Amino acid sequence: MAGLVGGGLAMSSTAFVLQLMVESHELARPHGRASFAVLLFQDIAVFPLSALVSLLATPIAPAELNPADDPR
Repeated sequence: MAGLVGGGLAMSSTAFVLQLMVESHELARPHGRASFAVLLFQDIAVFPLSALVSLLATPIAPAELNPADDPR
C-alpha cells in the first residue's frame, strides 16, 4: 500500500517540478536534464512495481477472513 501511495506522489511531483524547472529556465541545463531523467525513471518504475506488489500479495483463505466461521 505504501509503495502505491509513494508511486502516486512521485508522479504528481513530476508535474510540479517540471513546471518549476520550465518557469526558471533550468530544464535545458545539465542539472535540469539529470533531474528530468530521474523523474522520468520514477514515473516509469511505478508500473512494474505496482505489478510486483500484486504478484507478491498473499491470497487470504476464506477462513482467515472471519475466524468465527471456521468449522474447526
